[in-house]
Amino acid sequence: MKPALQSKLLTAIEHKRIRSVGASTERKVDAHIISATNRDLESALANGEFRDDLHRMRQPGVVPQSTSQFYTTRITAHD
Repeated sequence: MKPALQSKLLTAIEHKRIRSVGASTERKVDAHIISATNRDLESALANGEFRDDLHRMRQPGVVPQSTSQFYTTRITAHD
């Protein structure tokens, strides 16, 4: 994930607000984010390819019979 997108994702998670493409206002969100990777995040952190603050927010889990790791973060959507 490119650094600019990591920054936007972190902002959405922390502030629980997003701005849709083409919208002029932000809206509240409540979402459960499930992400997965087969990359070594520790190496990505060391190389500056992944944000440390975003990495610290994750709650690791295990995917049975898989070489991937998945992480969850909860945000809630409101209209």
